[in-house]
Amino acid sequence: MSESQQSHAGSSSFNRRPHHNHCRSPEFSAALFLTTLLQLTLVTTATVCCWMMWAIVYLAQMNPLIVPILNETE
Repeated sequence: MSESQQSHAGSSSFNRRPHHNHCRSPEFSAALFLTTLLQLTLVTTATVCCWMMWAIVYLAQMNPLIVPILNETE
């Protein structure tokens, strides 16, 4: 074997780490930032809406709009 064949004899393309140069591009960084911001906004909005629903239902029990009508026999 020649020297160039010996240096590449044990390596294969599967052992090399892929180069992800597109991950460092400004367009990718901006898209990642916008995706993260959208996810954070959706999770925050869902959390606030669920808490407000719980609070409104809980507080509505203290002063009901429709008062139950009791029969005189009961």
